[in-house]
Amino acid sequence: PAARTVPPMNIDPTIIQHNPTPLYTDPAYIVELQRKDSEIAQIIDHILQNKQLPKHIISTWSSFGKTLVHQFERLTINSNNVLCRIYVNIGSTDTLQAIIPQQHRMKFLQQLHIDCGHLGKNRLQHAVKQRAYWPGWSSDISRLKLQC
Repeated sequence: PAARTVPPMNIDPTIIQHNPTPLYTDPAYIVELQRKDSEIAQIIDHILQNKQLPKHIISTWSSFGKTLVHQFERLTINSNNVLCRIYVNIGSTDTLQAIIPQQHRMKFLQQLHIDCGHLGKNRLQHAVKQRAYWPGWSSDISRLKLQC
């Protein structure tokens, strides 16, 4: 198969810090993953249309999708078209956290752990909080086997 080429992009450092290795640092790739997730894609579409999601649609969703909808006012689409959650840092600058689809979370955590220099649990939690969000991310870090 042909190698994947990624056009250069302006990467917002408050969301994903640039690292030439994995695709998880590429906003275009994150957008692609988000668009393949039906619940995230519907949330994006409704944000772009400035509309709330109908309750009859939400009622059939996973707990992840329902949790995101409950935070609808805190969701935004950044300049790279990535769906993000606004994390309010009291006494500091707010952070945009990229929403990572469920099937890519552990890969994201493993890659972040490696790219940031094999961080321990507490520092990895801080690194995730500065970059990404999904319900239960802290528990996922606890389940991650940090074998360094």
